[in-house]
Amino acid sequence: MKLVRMVLGLGITAGMVTGCDVRDAFRANTTVVAEAAGHELPVDRLAEISAQGKAVLLQDDVIRRIAGLWVDYTLFAQRLADGDSLIDSATVAQAMWGEARQTVVDHYHDELIANQLNVTGDFVDSVYQAGEHRIIHHILIRTPPDMSPPDKASQKTKAERLQRSISSGRLAWGDANDQNEDYASKASGGSLGLVSRGGTVPPFETVAFALQPGELSGVTETQFGYHVIRRPALGEIRDEFEEAVENLLIERIDSTFLSDMEARWEIAVSDDAPQRMRDAIADLTRAKNNRKAVGTFRDGRFTVADYARWLQTLDVRFQGQVAQADDAALTEFARALMRNHVLVLEAEREGHGLTEDDLFALTAALVEALAPLRVQMGLDSVFATTADSEGRFRAVEAVVLKYLADVVNGKKDLLTVPPFLVDKLRAESDWDVSESGVDRVVERASGLRAQLDSLTPPPPPSDSAAAGGSE
Repeated sequence: MKLVRMVLGLGITAGMVTGCDVRDAFRANTTVVAEAAGHELPVDRLAEISAQGKAVLLQDDVIRRIAGLWVDYTLFAQRLADGDSLIDSATVAQAMWGEARQTVVDHYHDELIANQLNVTGDFVDSVYQAGEHRIIHHILIRTPPDMSPPDKASQKTKAERLQRSISSGRLAWGDANDQNEDYASKASGGSLGLVSRGGTVPPFETVAFALQPGELSGVTETQFGYHVIRRPALGEIRDEFEEAVENLLIERIDSTFLSDMEARWEIAVSDDAPQRMRDAIADLTRAKNNRKAVGTFRDGRFTVADYARWLQTLDVRFQGQVAQADDAALTEFARALMRNHVLVLEAEREGHGLTEDDLFALTAALVEALAPLRVQMGLDSVFATTADSEGRFRAVEAVVLKYLADVVNGKKDLLTVPPFLVDKLRAESDWDVSESGVDRVVERASGLRAQLDSLTPPPPPSDSAAAGGSE
């Protein structure tokens, strides 16, 4: 069990790309809003698509994001059309950046634990005998807060009858567990796992920690209901107890390691980090080129660009929370990301990297992540029937526009190119989004939507109106 994980979960996000690299030196041509890999997105075409999307707000930031999606879809589809599988090892390592970093940290963690963890049989015996950490089984007869007194009394009687049957040997514990109303523990034979002092409510703890090995309690009442509690003998649960003790020790090793990390790496968050973090949310793509410091650590700086990359490993919905967080929360968030950052650096300095098996697993994960988008866009079926490069080029343009229109009009779900793959495709390709083109799209789409609205027939009159108004 690996408990030294990145402070925040890593993975491919499925949210909309939050910004575009706007290099508006490219044109006096105001008929085009975006370019990518030789393709052009006309202002009029995007205006038409946007106007028809009733849920689309016709404002600059929304249109810019839609144009950014077109760029990403076009770059992705054109690479596939050109015969690039996008699963070579270099692409996989970059496209799965978050997962790759976590894998490297896992290797480092495995080594740390292997060097420090030594759980012998004698040690397991001593922990069990000390009794401060126990495997506890229980059967709960539940009493909800709104249960009537007669019904509660009936539940108590049921628990007492069950306790007597177990105690006398008439009913085996496993059979008695069939009546357990704590459904989580019921699935594990009534086991609550390793219980430490302070980990349960006081009435339960008092009884559980008074039991001798193999002993069964009387009926114990808590706010959850009536419990029959049992402390299994070590021979009965030795494997479970040994694993639980190992996990407890790993947790302690991890806690010490991570608490020492901040001092070891001299992590310090800059005073102006919270504002820089909020500013980055507005345009993550631009933020990835920002070298201003969010914080410093021994022999290095954690920049806005680093922050943007780590933020990209999180679900896009988390970005809204960052934008609303106060300075204290953002400072702690920056500190957590910096611990992630230096943890990876430390792992790499200790010689850990991706193995062939790691790359195989990451490749399979990337293929799985890309498959739904390929299907939704219809790329594989189109390319299978189009052999020449010119035909494939035209096919890319058609499928991208159709998919984009279907998404905007709510006919298909929004799927996106994984963000770290987007970074690679954009870095290796010619693309652009025109600010003046975005403005033209907003203007043109607003006019088109007004025309469409004027053509929409009014709703039929209500029955009361048809009858001449009020009675």
